[in-house]
Amino acid sequence: MHCWHEFIPEPGENHLKRMIGKFFLTAFWITRLIADSRFKSERDLPSYQDTIREFTALSTIAIISCFYKSKDSGQFGCVPSLYGKTRFVSLRFIEEFRMNIAHLRRSAVISFTLMVLTSFDAAIAADPLSSWNNTATKRAILQFVEKVTKAGSPDFVRAEERIATFDNDGTLWPSHPMYIQLTFAMDRVRDLAPEHPEWKDRQPFKAVIENDLKTLASGGEKAIAQLIMVSHTGISTAEFERIVTDWFKTARHPRFKRRYTELAYLPMVELLHYLRDNGFKTYIVSGGGIEFMRPMTESVYGIPPEQVVGSSIKTKYEVRDGKPVLMRLPELNFIDDKAGKPVGINEFIGRRPLASFGNSSGDREMLEWTGAGDGERLMMLVFHDDDEREYAYGPANGLPDTDFGRFPQSLMDEAKQKGWVVISMKNDWAQIFEDRP
Repeated sequence: MHCWHEFIPEPGENHLKRMIGKFFLTAFWITRLIADSRFKSERDLPSYQDTIREFTALSTIAIISCFYKSKDSGQFGCVPSLYGKTRFVSLRFIEEFRMNIAHLRRSAVISFTLMVLTSFDAAIAADPLSSWNNTATKRAILQFVEKVTKAGSPDFVRAEERIATFDNDGTLWPSHPMYIQLTFAMDRVRDLAPEHPEWKDRQPFKAVIENDLKTLASGGEKAIAQLIMVSHTGISTAEFERIVTDWFKTARHPRFKRRYTELAYLPMVELLHYLRDNGFKTYIVSGGGIEFMRPMTESVYGIPPEQVVGSSIKTKYEVRDGKPVLMRLPELNFIDDKAGKPVGINEFIGRRPLASFGNSSGDREMLEWTGAGDGERLMMLVFHDDDEREYAYGPANGLPDTDFGRFPQSLMDEAKQKGWVVISMKNDWAQIFEDRP
């Protein structure tokens, strides 16, 4: 058994200072454990709630240990070492803790700590959507899940049929000031520009090199397609994945100054966990590039790559240097947007969703397809109406128009007519990003 005083400078005989030092060391390790867990697959971890309980229990034991006297060393504040991704408390420590309960001090503090632990555990179980305000929108989610998962309910649905589909851009993470994949494509064009001096005089490459976003936007979808083709092709799928992964490690959002993978909407991440805890299988169905999303969806959303449906380009099998590779060709294969989304769902998932979530006119057909099924269904649209904490755009409800993630008034009217739930980012979300109220 290792005591913390072996790992931190000895603060003399002042017991209070030693306890403070041990407390901050505990906080460090707990933070490390939580950070590590975020990059694990849902298949490798317990449920979200169980993980929180586990970390809370570990914190509690560490705090209690400040008042615990080791039988072996005679020192206070002894717990087993916590290395890297170790997530379980030493059985030896627990056994010694039990056998030497007589050495515990300040039992009132221990009782209070255990009471807090119990209360925290109950709070987690009672509110799995804690970053959502208590509005009709949140209640609609809870009521829907209860109806389709409660045995004996007339709306009960077997776990195998509980499919939930999520758009990505603007639904799970920001799509402003432009689509994140477009930002990647622009960065890649700038990296490749020295090899293509002719781009200095050709649009849309000239606009990218000069950072002329107005001219680039005026080029519309054709300009974006040109950028995608030159920046995403001519390399193997493995090389493209490496380039994307490296970019995500360093690229920052221009407004929030955080990595894009740190900007997943916390309420939607909670919703993903909540649905999976209740037997749902969650998919991404996005107009974005499938091989751009796959490298990060598991670590950010807990959605493995095989559950990502997106737009794609053609690939070709080749043998290069004696090794088989898949080369990315400058030809479109499938566009998973608008009417393409139901096609993609049918082709790659094979079941009609029970619930679907989007944010723009590009998701209209996916919600229509979901709502056309029998039984209880849930269709939701994220409406960006919070320019203080994120962005506000429409043009529905009189908000400014946009080229990225457009939410027209006709979509808002259809949502009201068909009973789709519109999520107001301003009113329904207590917190948008993790650690940023």
